[in-house]
Amino acid sequence: MKTEKELMEWVLEASGPCIARADVERLLKGMKLVPADAVVLPPEGWLAPHDKGPWSAGKEGVFVFVQSEDFTHDVRLTISGDFADTEAKRRYADALAAQLNASLPPAPEQDNG
Repeated sequence: MKTEKELMEWVLEASGPCIARADVERLLKGMKLVPADAVVLPPEGWLAPHDKGPWSAGKEGVFVFVQSEDFTHDVRLTISGDFADTEAKRRYADALAAQLNASLPPAPEQDNG
């Protein structure tokens, strides 16, 4: 793990003339340094509650996306990257939606009785 001074020198070297030392100092001030392989969890309450889904893939023109039907967050994730074509991107989005749906908690059973 780098010390704060080593980290500052590394950032300055990597950025060349693009960033001033004072800006790096402001950036690093108060940051907690942790080992690179450490699991860092956000503060309690920082993350939104689990999205209720269900997730589905969609396409509008050349834009492919995965979206949730839970309107609490109204989430739409756009898929981009190096794909052979739009259809390959859509297959990727379908697989991603399936994985997200598989991670959802089971729906509560309804009492029809």
